[in-house]
Amino acid sequence: MLVQILPRHQRTLLLSLVLLIVCCSSLSAQNISCGGANAFQILHFTKTNGFDHGTRNVSNTMFSEIGTTENFTVVNSQNANVFDDLNTLLGYEVIIFSNTSGNNLLDQTQRDNVEAYMAAGGAFLGIHAATDTYRNQSWPFYNQLVGGIVQSGPNHTANNYPGTMDVIGSHPSTVNLPNPWEKPEEYYYWELNGGQLDPNIVETLRVRETGPESYDAARPISWYQTFAEGGRSYYSALGHGQFNYTDPDNDFRQLMRDALCWCVEADATLPVAGITADLSGSEGGETVISYEISGNGLEEIRLYGGVDQTELLLLERRSEQQKLAGRFLHHRPAESRQAAYFYRIETTDADGHVFRSNWIISPPTTVLTASLTWRQSGELQLRMSGLTKTATRATIVDMNGRKVHSFSLRNGFNEIGYTSLKSGQYAIIFEDVQLSSLALTKL
Repeated sequence: MLVQILPRHQRTLLLSLVLLIVCCSSLSAQNISCGGANAFQILHFTKTNGFDHGTRNVSNTMFSEIGTTENFTVVNSQNANVFDDLNTLLGYEVIIFSNTSGNNLLDQTQRDNVEAYMAAGGAFLGIHAATDTYRNQSWPFYNQLVGGIVQSGPNHTANNYPGTMDVIGSHPSTVNLPNPWEKPEEYYYWELNGGQLDPNIVETLRVRETGPESYDAARPISWYQTFAEGGRSYYSALGHGQFNYTDPDNDFRQLMRDALCWCVEADATLPVAGITADLSGSEGGETVISYEISGNGLEEIRLYGGVDQTELLLLERRSEQQKLAGRFLHHRPAESRQAAYFYRIETTDADGHVFRSNWIISPPTTVLTASLTWRQSGELQLRMSGLTKTATRATIVDMNGRKVHSFSLRNGFNEIGYTSLKSGQYAIIFEDVQLSSLALTKL
């Protein structure tokens, strides 16, 4: 069966006995906008194989009410058979996973159809427990699409925790929200026990610290992604309790309306098509980041960097309008010696929309110098300088690869307390980093 993706008002299905191919035109929202003259449909999916939040009916009602003013209708289902037919899926402007949970919600054909829909330029909106869906990573495409997996043990703060969120950037989904935004919510954790955040998400809302644990640190709560094929996704971890959906004037409803309309109108409202950035090497002792931007109407280009993806520092700012390619040179900060360092290019268009590149990861460098010497006391001493990776133990091996001695490690001088080595050549192994041919001359 051959499926050719035509503009939305002209979609047809062509048959062949050979192969399924999704190609050619994207599923972009041409002539479609929230509140526009052309009506459209969205798919609201609420199946659960895990914890059921009991919000499927109120969520459906909320989106149906939004649809009365934004000129769309809702197809609501908790039955996975709504994904059986690709041509039907292509008729939806947005697919919403509203508090879905658990694994194995869709069979292989249904999963393939979702992937084909996104490859054709489709749009996805995930709400709260959508990151508690396929948490076993049996469908990696979905994990990337939604952008995260909630951690287990614990999953979240107490229900109705009085959190404070900050708007990050100027995405269309957050322009109508208070900043800061104080909201009682069950705030998810992402750090431990299977939790993860996809490195390509672009944060729009961040909750401030919610407690004393490491996973309570300030962290993303809402984000978006755009894909090379033209598809886009938006996710918000908000929406645990039913009250979010029943109040016609609350900020959560505003967020959902604006996020959905961005999904529909993304191609029209975001003129920057994409940013690519690479770690190009070093020059004069400085790290070189090169970038290319496809689009127009740029106002400013910025380079951020840091040892934590969620706590990047502004490293350099340039007001070079229409500069679509270039590079930044930046010294590696001292703290990056013991950890990987992350970079990201960010730009703003003439309308104030913010766009960010994928994460650029500069791995920690290896040990620069090390030497073995004997002290007058007869003890062996390892001297290290420039250790730039975290390691807790080191091992001495001879030139035949035989282990001679293993010891706890710290930067600088290490009193090994070992006296049985003879003069000769040895290698030091620091976890996965090996220094070979270290000369040792016994006193």
